[in-house]
Amino acid sequence: MDAVKAFLIGIGVLLVGLVGVTIYLFIPKEPDPVETKSAGGGIVLPPECEDGTRPCGRGQQCVEGFCMRWDPPACGKDQPCSDKCTCEGNFKCDAERVCRVQAPSADEVCKDPRVVAAVKRLAEECPGGDLKACKPDEWAKFVMKEGRFDELIANFPDKITIHFDIGFPRTDTSWPPDRDIEAHYLEGLRKHRAALERAEVIFVIGRASPIGNWHMNRDLAFRRMNAADLLIAQALQPENAGGIKQSELDAKLKAINDKLKHAALGQDRPLNLGFFTQHYGKNIVLWSQEQQERLGRALALGEQGDVIAEKEKAWAFATLNQVAIVVPVPCGGAR
Repeated sequence: MDAVKAFLIGIGVLLVGLVGVTIYLFIPKEPDPVETKSAGGGIVLPPECEDGTRPCGRGQQCVEGFCMRWDPPACGKDQPCSDKCTCEGNFKCDAERVCRVQAPSADEVCKDPRVVAAVKRLAEECPGGDLKACKPDEWAKFVMKEGRFDELIANFPDKITIHFDIGFPRTDTSWPPDRDIEAHYLEGLRKHRAALERAEVIFVIGRASPIGNWHMNRDLAFRRMNAADLLIAQALQPENAGGIKQSELDAKLKAINDKLKHAALGQDRPLNLGFFTQHYGKNIVLWSQEQQERLGRALALGEQGDVIAEKEKAWAFATLNQVAIVVPVPCGGAR
């Protein structure tokens, strides 16, 4: 009996040993610490990450072999947004993956007391107090006699200024004169597509610098309004226009045209640099990136109170008045 008992105990010990060996061989283990080669001795842990082969999780970055919390820097205005930077504050990453200022909603705009007061005054002489019902001649007369017109439309946050080179558009050549100019205008306008699409009314005000005679500048103002109309229609064209029936495209174009309210001021009541910078200088669109940056620098210098060279100041004054001002209004007055 004692022999049997001893045999069973031996078998049990053997099984326990086999289980232990199995666990040791097949269960994953942390790697042994590696001895440091530093003068002070001690040990260091093996790296837990390697760039490209063993990346860290979301919100972390591999720093000297260890995963550390990483807060990406802020993307700048109009800069591409990606995993390497984030849009902060009033900026958001739009559909084009670019950081841009988040525009207020139509409801927020229409509740702004300044917008409410502006719409009320602008619609006073329209049938039923509704801007959408204003006839072209009624609207044109109002614009010419209202001395505070520029201050009124300055209250709308989504206004865009489309600037033209001196004498353009011309009557003896087609417009735009080349595809690069057209593409640059459209790129600038498409940034404001949402505001243009949600608008109930779109003001288009044609202006000209005081260079030249009054009649020539009034004609220029009309041509600039027509050019702006064309650009707006192109900017709002569906991206898949090729797959849409012509009748649907025509209906969309008519809906856009029905929103437009025009006024040609020509060289009358020119805008000065200070007023333009304060009220209109945020959404400028010129015929090239170089000229857009040039006007932007002049506006920035004026805003900071710095001295602007006389030649550059004269160019900026002329250019900011060679313009079609486009003002999307999300509320027409009658509610």
